[in-house]
Amino acid sequence: MDLRARCAIVATSIALAGCGGSESGGAGDTERPLRQERLSPAEARYVEQLDALCREGDEIAARVKGEVDGLKRRLLPKAEMSERVVALLDESYVESDAIRDRIRALEPPSRKERFHQRYNELSDRLVALNKSGRDSIARGARGGDLLPLRRRANRVIRQRGALVADHGGFRYCG
Repeated sequence: MDLRARCAIVATSIALAGCGGSESGGAGDTERPLRQERLSPAEARYVEQLDALCREGDEIAARVKGEVDGLKRRLLPKAEMSERVVALLDESYVESDAIRDRIRALEPPSRKERFHQRYNELSDRLVALNKSGRDSIARGARGGDLLPLRRRANRVIRQRGALVADHGGFRYCG
């Protein structure tokens, strides 16, 4: 398989580490206009806290994507490229798992409890898909083998985006 095609698939999957789920992985790319909804002070505080954590996740994804892009420009041998990408993903999981733990620890107001639960469920599915992709890369999977995984991840990203769109105040979560 063409190394560049393989790297492109890997790079697009990296966005899963971030909360925003942006396909490009750039922190600014996931910013969305605020949806106007009347929020209580507690809800506004919760939305602000969650959104800040999502932005941190997006920044991790953008950084890792930039590092992978740098590796792509070097045109490394396939085995070395896979090894380095897996190492970058492993490093990002430490940071993104810590952010997910902080998100779980948030105490949503009663009106946001179901949202919080569903957001975490969808985030867990994205992480599982991302780690499955990482394992496939480590085993030397071909790019075509990763496409079904990417499609499933895109479905979850759309579901999470729709969930967030139904709740007001978010700029980075999605």
